[in-house]
Amino acid sequence: MYLPLVSIIIPCYNNKNVIFEAIDSALNQSYPRVEVIVVDDGSTDGSYEFVFDRILEGQNLRIVRQDNQGPAAARNTGFTLSGGDYLVFLDADDILHPDYVESCYREYEKDPSLNIVYCEAELFENKTGLWKLKPFSESTILLYNSIPVFAMLRSQVFQQIGKYDTQLKCSEDWELWIRLLQQFEGVYKIPKVLFYYRKRNEQNSITDQDKIYNFRHDSLLYIYTKHQQLYRNSDLDMTNLLSAVVYKERYYNEWYRKLYYRLFRRQKYAEIYRRNQPVETTKASDWLALARELSSLRKVAVKV
Repeated sequence: MYLPLVSIIIPCYNNKNVIFEAIDSALNQSYPRVEVIVVDDGSTDGSYEFVFDRILEGQNLRIVRQDNQGPAAARNTGFTLSGGDYLVFLDADDILHPDYVESCYREYEKDPSLNIVYCEAELFENKTGLWKLKPFSESTILLYNSIPVFAMLRSQVFQQIGKYDTQLKCSEDWELWIRLLQQFEGVYKIPKVLFYYRKRNEQNSITDQDKIYNFRHDSLLYIYTKHQQLYRNSDLDMTNLLSAVVYKERYYNEWYRKLYYRLFRRQKYAEIYRRNQPVETTKASDWLALARELSSLRKVAVKV
């Protein structure tokens, strides 16, 4: 039986200490037809030499080097060298479960209309537990990214939509999904942990935080500008987006959240606000306060 080739592309920038965990997880898939392409994006820690010296004969693994251009460009370079019918973009510090590729392919086999398949994921290293991805919805993809970069997609679709936008320094996967979903449908999440996302130490210096904030701010502005008409057609022009921020601030105001928990999530209220004390029954005054708040929120919604 013919099995299509799956290309696993690993962009690498100064990941010498962890990259072979990613490579090993890619090479040791239960799915038999896999090629692994590592794109060293101008590393300065000897990552390229480290990987090159350890490539063994018979391994379906190759590594190429380019000047530093960012992860989007590195992934595109890997794609130009690939021959697979399907793509998986694996970050150099993350790990695939041995059954990841096979599980994704089986979903494509069951439903040919699919174009994106991914799975549940777990955190490891400095944080553990389930990586709580937001549920995918076509109605919310313009507001936040709910599809991880490691999702398997069809090579032909990736080529057709124009690959990654190399102008973006972060959120490039989100922008890719926005473009893809304007032309293609079919997204499926496997309800099983088949991916491991490395959570490293946070960068805590003011300089680091400013750099991250500026990258994210610039990327969000770029994405909105690039897809401005799409946002407008979805009633998400800048005015409505700013109004939504005001609503969110109002909703998460401390007293309102406290009241909400007290009325509808009593156990959580007890855990946070009244530890080791029984939860009081709801008073009429509480319901009145909630009614007033909901009324004011409705007025905000009408204005939007």
